[in-house]
Amino acid sequence: MPNTPGAMRLPSHKRGEATKQRILDSLPDAVMTLMLLGVTFLLSRYSAEDVFLGQYNEELFANGGVWLAKERFRRDLKKVEERIIERNEGLEIPYTTLLPSKIPNSIAS
Repeated sequence: MPNTPGAMRLPSHKRGEATKQRILDSLPDAVMTLMLLGVTFLLSRYSAEDVFLGQYNEELFANGGVWLAKERFRRDLKKVEERIIERNEGLEIPYTTLLPSKIPNSIAS
């Protein structure tokens, strides 16, 4: 079960009402936990249609100035990604959440 459950079987307790049994009674059962983990897993995956930060539909930009700005933005994103990767080298679990190559351009797929 994750650190914070996605569902509770009882309403939140008020200050001073917490007991070990009340907390255990509030936690979701095994079936609900498996459903929540499944939903969380599915929602945390990238879809095949995702377009990531710095990637654009090329025919939308015909202006040379826009093209140059776009290329400069891509170079900056690459530098940021290289810096994050460099900082991750000594870590047991690398931090990849804000890698530009992992950030979708939009949440609407």
